[in-house]
Amino acid sequence: MVMDLRIYLSASVKNAEAENKATVFGYYVKDPERYGVAEFDASW
Repeated sequence: MVMDLRIYLSASVKNAEAENKATVFGYYVKDPERYGVAEFDASW
């Protein structure tokens, strides 16, 4: 499982560098104020 994550993250970094795009990873938590919070509206 860890290796799969490393491969996925590596591919995401290469995509960000090559195509000037990025991947946003998200995970629901009980207390979002303790973590970085991103909000997306309908234009995304």
